[in-house]
Amino acid sequence: MAAWVWVLIAVVIVVIGALVFVLSRKRRSVGLRRRFGSEYDRALETRASRHAAENDLRNRSKRRASIDLHR
Repeated sequence: MAAWVWVLIAVVIVVIGALVFVLSRKRRSVGLRRRFGSEYDRALETRASRHAAENDLRNRSKRRASIDLHR
């Protein structure tokens, strides 16, 4: 195959990878917003970035899941 075909294939793979990354982050953000509601908005206001706020909320979910609750 010609070199330009390999370059085209590489570009397509990079573009697909970038789309998957962006869509997965969007899906994760929507899930956190749905799960935490107004607390999601408060976390965005108190943190320096969206990434930091979402990271904090994910950590809260993990801590909550690790607690063994009894009734």
